Amino acid sequence: MYKNINIEKCLVAGLLLFSVAVRIIVLFTVESIAHPNTWEYEQLANNFLEGKGLYYDYLNMRCRSTSMVLYSLICAWIYYLTSHSFLAVKLFQILISVFACFLTYKFSRRLFGGRVGIIALALISVHPGLVVYSIKLHPLTLDVLLFILSIFFFTSLLEREKIAANSILTGIFMGMALLTRATIGLFIPAVFLMILFRMRGDSGKVIQSIFGIIIGIAVVMSPLVIRNYHIFKRIVILPNDSGVSFWTGNNPNTIGTANTLEGKSVFDAAPEELIERTKGLDEFEHNRLFYSEAWDFIKKNPRRSLLLFSKKLYYFWWFSPTQGLNYSKRWLLGYKMYYIFVFPFAVFCAFIGMKFMPQRAKRAANVLILFCVTISIAQALYYVDGRHRWEVEPFILILSAYGISLLYVKFKEISACLKTKI
Repeated sequence: MYKNINIEKCLVAGLLLFSVAVRIIVLFTVESIAHPNTWEYEQLANNFLEGKGLYYDYLNMRCRSTSMVLYSLICAWIYYLTSHSFLAVKLFQILISVFACFLTYKFSRRLFGGRVGIIALALISVHPGLVVYSIKLHPLTLDVLLFILSIFFFTSLLEREKIAANSILTGIFMGMALLTRATIGLFIPAVFLMILFRMRGDSGKVIQSIFGIIIGIAVVMSPLVIRNYHIFKRIVILPNDSGVSFWTGNNPNTIGTANTLEGKSVFDAAPEELIERTKGLDEFEHNRLFYSEAWDFIKKNPRRSLLLFSKKLYYFWWFSPTQGLNYSKRWLLGYKMYYIFVFPFAVFCAFIGMKFMPQRAKRAANVLILFCVTISIAQALYYVDGRHRWEVEPFILILSAYGISLLYVKFKEISACLKTKI
């Protein structure tokens, strides 16, 4: 921890200003502001603004049941206020990206002290993927912020700090994350198990914590559940675009990513017969078709499917053969150099550095590791692209920052010891 808190504040302010500057430079250099790349989120936002409802068209399907509505609703609100300004959305994303950087600093500092907080802030400020996606019309920046907020309040809850407030806030931010990146759903059972384990012996706090999280999630999710029931006259558990995502990572032509080794989209390589069968189906039938096709592949090829799942986990934590197909080789090389630098420090922290941590920090670090592992498993059940790891890389960077700081301290101790002997 820095002895002079003013020096630390100056460093934080400087790094945050630097974060803004880097993102502003990227804003005007990476892609056209007037004609940016768009995805289905843009369709959802535009259809909502035009009074048609929340839906998008894809693969002969009109999908009205999707879990990724939060980002599109935010875009629609900004478009409404700014006459459909792409620039306004990009500036909003830059703001929340820099706020995520600040939260990473606060989280790191709370766990490990000022030095680690500064290192973590420096690392996330220049993260190539997070910087570039802060100016793309894609929800990744929002995913990152909601993941950080969810774990920030959850780790506070596990320390039995302001249980009522922290449990509800944990639920609210996890519920919001479910509305933009549903893979966090696999972590929620682990949340309840950790509460039962950490607060065992105090049933009142266990009940209060679990109930608060459920209330928070319910408050956020209930409008979508009610809306879906009003439209479909049924409770929709899995969104109707999940089948396509599941099939993308589990079919005879996939390597576990959204593209083939030849650089084609997995859907471009799909059998024409399968695409023909989608015509005339409603979105529930469409969803069942792709789930059925994927499960048939898994049942008929259990060994290959297990190997494919293992490969997807590997791709999540390292690099896939198709990573960077949509980016310049120079940019991909820059990111690889960055990740190859930070990841070993995170591994060092997870396997060696943990024993040097205070108990409170160790408990929180275990949550970070479990969260990253859970998200990787959830993603590997479907398909994995490089950006999917970026959603949890702030937590990897926190562990990396601690690893760097610990090695620095140990190096200084060894140097001082050698000087004394000399």
